Amino acid sequence: MKDIKDSPGPENWTPEISWYPHALAASPEMQNRGIGRQLMGHVMEEARKKEKKAICLDILGTNGQAEALYRSAGFSFVAARKMYYPDTGWTEYKMFERNL
Repeated sequence: MKDIKDSPGPENWTPEISWYPHALAASPEMQNRGIGRQLMGHVMEEARKKEKKAICLDILGTNGQAEALYRSAGFSFVAARKMYYPDTGWTEYKMFERNL
């Protein structure tokens, strides 16, 4: 099995070795209560159960609160990319990765 540590970055993220949880969020009225940290713990536990080598996440480039949470949970910034979605248009996303 390929080791993610030898090939970091989104170009090398594959489903065989990486897990990609999507749309993690706490509603604004529930923020700052530790829910995000609990979600991150659950995500890491599930990725380990699935025998993944890394977890890969992306966030809106302006979401400083999520970025602070991911960094505090051991994730590293990998890249920033502009992606197009019909509801947001061209928007900057930041990609983060944590090796397990």
